[in-house]
Amino acid sequence: MRFCWTLLLAVTTLASISGAQTTPSAENPGEQKALDKATKAELTHHDADAIDAYREANKIAAGGCVTCLTHLSTLSRQTGDYKKSAEAAAQMEQIVTTPQDKSAAAILQGSALLRDATNHKKRALFMNADAQFKQALQLDPEATEALFFDGVTLGRMGDDAAAHAAFTKYLASKNSNSVTQARARRYLENPELVRERMAPYFTLETMRGKVVNLDALQGKVVLLDFWATWCGPCVAELPHLHRLEEQFQGKPFVVLSISVDQDAAKWQSFVQQHNMSWPQYRDGGGVLTATFAVKAIPNYFTIDGDGVLRADQLGGEGIDGRLKKLVDTAETREQKSRLSSNSGNH
Repeated sequence: MRFCWTLLLAVTTLASISGAQTTPSAENPGEQKALDKATKAELTHHDADAIDAYREANKIAAGGCVTCLTHLSTLSRQTGDYKKSAEAAAQMEQIVTTPQDKSAAAILQGSALLRDATNHKKRALFMNADAQFKQALQLDPEATEALFFDGVTLGRMGDDAAAHAAFTKYLASKNSNSVTQARARRYLENPELVRERMAPYFTLETMRGKVVNLDALQGKVVLLDFWATWCGPCVAELPHLHRLEEQFQGKPFVVLSISVDQDAAKWQSFVQQHNMSWPQYRDGGGVLTATFAVKAIPNYFTIDGDGVLRADQLGGEGIDGRLKKLVDTAETREQKSRLSSNSGNH
């Protein structure tokens, strides 16, 4: 599962690489051909092919293609090869020249180390990640996203006081990013959450024009349903989704269906025809699908009221009981909060 900051990190890093070589040399037409191949593969979510093509382009460029190394680091991290991700970022740091570019490379390296540390629960890796994020800030004090990532690192090391300081400083910074501000506030309110498997952050606009922000749904159980109109098992699940909507109506529960359809008109017609009245979103560019590392559909993700990812499964078998427990917990918490608020008003 990818972290909530995957997209933020990629965009921030690519945007910040300014002074280094980001386009292929005119003397290396083979490099451009390999880059074109890599870009096409990446856009169609063929990550392995994209990685191979970026490696080829970087080899032709004698290891000097910053664009290649940036994408290699990001894609390797997304596919779970954290060692290769860190190596590509380290190579990039060696060839870029400005402090801002070196800072961006350090953030990429730190992110890979953090993922590796989280998976293997190795303190040494956490410490290395912490060092990279701190180095990024020393190189470029404006790169305050490193404060957020370092807060996560420190929290997962169990140093809640230092994590609290990092998140507080991040929120006070003029460069704090709206994508992670809400998450940082939640970590400040409940430090234990930083050690949980939090669902990736996202904001989207539904078919009916409503903006849905995952962190704004705090307190509600969220069921993400990745599906497509052409997927037989997905269509077979529709009566189940209708029943869940009816069963939990009026309770702290939200179903959000995310279609991977490319044909918008067909998708809209299907949704209307099958009376899918709950929030609908078409992930035509595949961004959200990639963020949740969806490889097959129907794929359900169950997120509790704290934003913790509790389950990731293909098909809806056995999901009802789990949802009932989570919704009951969310409803009890909601009632207690309401009672507390009412007593405070008196």
